[in-house]
Amino acid sequence: MPTVFLCSPTNSTMFTTCCHVAILDEQTACPHCGADVTPHGRDARWEKAYGPTRRENARRFGRRCP
Repeated sequence: MPTVFLCSPTNSTMFTTCCHVAILDEQTACPHCGADVTPHGRDARWEKAYGPTRRENARRFGRRCP
């Protein structure tokens, strides 16, 4: 099932993993292919997309990550 990712730590635009196109917080389907993109909702998507970057930075710099 498609989800979201950030293309870089300095770009806050969410992209879909299925078609690699930008997706808005309120959209539930990929704008290109129509596949259901999870998670739904702004906060859940930010956790999914930014979580790996935050955990990697925490590991790299020796900080704890919530």
